[in-house]
Amino acid sequence: MTTPTYEATDRSAGSTPPATRRTATGGVPTAGGEPPTVGGSALLGVFAIPLGLAGLGGVWQALRTIASAPAWPAEVLFAASTAIWLALTVVYVGRGVRRAGTFTAHRQHAVHGPFAAYLPVIGILLSAHYIPYLHDVARGAVLVFVLALGVLAAQLVAHWLLGNLPVQTFHPGYFLPTVAGAFIASIGLHASGWHQAAVSAFGVGILFWLIIGTLVFGRLFTGAPLPDAVKPSLAVLVSPPAVAGIAWLAIAGGRMDSVGYLLLGILLMMLLVQVMFLPDYRVLSFNPNFWAFTFPVAASSNFAIRWLTSAELPGGHTWSWALAALATAFVGAIAAATVLTSYRQQIARRR
Repeated sequence: MTTPTYEATDRSAGSTPPATRRTATGGVPTAGGEPPTVGGSALLGVFAIPLGLAGLGGVWQALRTIASAPAWPAEVLFAASTAIWLALTVVYVGRGVRRAGTFTAHRQHAVHGPFAAYLPVIGILLSAHYIPYLHDVARGAVLVFVLALGVLAAQLVAHWLLGNLPVQTFHPGYFLPTVAGAFIASIGLHASGWHQAAVSAFGVGILFWLIIGTLVFGRLFTGAPLPDAVKPSLAVLVSPPAVAGIAWLAIAGGRMDSVGYLLLGILLMMLLVQVMFLPDYRVLSFNPNFWAFTFPVAASSNFAIRWLTSAELPGGHTWSWALAALATAFVGAIAAATVLTSYRQQIARRR
């Protein structure tokens, strides 16, 4: 998800005054407790674009498997995701290597730090998709990205456990490296044929879902309201049950068992919460953070399509096509709005 630096205050009466509040970057917060932004760290949020495209590609790949959808929508989306991911990675790494300590500073940033996981997470999704074409090369890439994600997640957790992260800076993006990332790793490992490793990664996701989920919900329940610019990040609450459901269906051989329905129930509850957020979302001005909506929408549609197939419900294929069409229209609308907003900004600068 794309997330700018935002003010993170605490409503509790006994909270630490902003002037003395420690940040993950080791800097002194500005008034209101806002962590200082490290140069280039905001670029990490732009990786939400290839993540959303890869997620939508997964929707069409699922539809191709169960409803004989054409191959080209998934291939076009994965190709676009790959191109954007590679371009952003080159830019990000190129900027980072010019200054020692940049990657560490970005990883430890209280707001943008979790988004460092975008690089390996998207790499897993893309590599898993290309396994039928690149075989062992793609499997090897999945393994490399899973290991990279594991090391990154361990570094983040170790940093947080040492008390370097003020609780008021927690936001839903913290689900990415340790929760959603672990479930996506499970999907990639299963696609590579490593069933036991996929189960292990799924267990890691469950562990951190309980831990990080408690912290994130605690911050959202008792902390200051999220600023309008980052309210789209609330959509990320949908991602853990959605990707967990996809991962579990893969592990269970496509059969919806009790665990699958447990995850489906959680997903439906989180989607209902999103419906309650609609009045708040409607008053927001469009900004690049709206890409935070795309992967949750795509992952939810993917899981739902697989559930409809497993349950063999009447009209399941029709509903599956409808879900894929709605998800595509939604992501397409976000992409079109992004291009239009960028164009208007360029026109405004020239005046």
